[in-house]
Amino acid sequence: MMEILSNGPLNIIVDRGRIGFLASGVSRSGAIDSLSYELGNAMLGNSREAASIEINNFPFKVRMSEACCVAITGALSTSRIGQKQHAPWSRLKVNAGETLVIEAPQEGRCVYLAIEGGIEVQRVLNSCATDLKAAFGGHEGKALAKGDSLRSSPRNSAASAATSSLFDPALQTYWRALSEAGTTVRVLPSAEWQEFSDENKERFVNTHYTVGRSSNRQGYRLSGAVLKRTVNRELLSHGIVPGTVQIPTSGEPIIQLVDANTCGGYPKLVNVIEADLWKLGQLMPGRTLRFELTDIDAALSAGAQRHSLFETTATQWR
Repeated sequence: MMEILSNGPLNIIVDRGRIGFLASGVSRSGAIDSLSYELGNAMLGNSREAASIEINNFPFKVRMSEACCVAITGALSTSRIGQKQHAPWSRLKVNAGETLVIEAPQEGRCVYLAIEGGIEVQRVLNSCATDLKAAFGGHEGKALAKGDSLRSSPRNSAASAATSSLFDPALQTYWRALSEAGTTVRVLPSAEWQEFSDENKERFVNTHYTVGRSSNRQGYRLSGAVLKRTVNRELLSHGIVPGTVQIPTSGEPIIQLVDANTCGGYPKLVNVIEADLWKLGQLMPGRTLRFELTDIDAALSAGAQRHSLFETTATQWR
């Protein structure tokens, strides 16, 4: 059992999200940085779908009523138990009665706290993820608040493991992808790609866009080169998915993310490939990114490599 000691409107229970319900009007939800979420579970020997906490408001404080092992991943944030500080991306043993404090990140947007065995909450539509708009899933369909109590699922043998950290040269690859020079995400052409001129397409892939302040788990508004379609016609609302890049009337792109609506009427220029979606989750307002065109074979290959990373990490930690 653990008790939340701090409030946060965007500290929520997440997992991989609700897969397969977009056609029913249900957003995917789940971890906005799926790579950090999955690797946190891998560090503890949890299943790929184990529920964790996504932390967007800091400092985050939780008190454990019994000893357990936790993993902290995502944004580069130090944590402490009592007076002892720990590096980012660490697996820690927290004893009964101790309080874990996760500080505001020095780099990145959100932190993931995985608990050995995962957090025990009711599954709704095959997922434990919180859907804040529809107010279901997670912990009573809402953000975590001071005084909330959470229970962990049955455990494995990880609790006896010594404190250790994944913050090594291999992890630096993760943060190079989010460097000050700008993040690059690969994209595939989408439904209205052919309705933009070659000049507009070239401008799109050669621009470093900036993440706007009105950005959240639902989507990012970008500022940069303005794009216009060559076809002047209205579109009926049509399906969108996390990663869809739409071009509204302002001409500056919007990227749909995990809490996005399931349909919209703006032209769809491209889609960020699934393997690169995690990168967007750590971008703070003011950070830059650019888009790189790829093809379906490269996207599938990147997806396969991304999928195998969980098993590789879990094997190393075992």
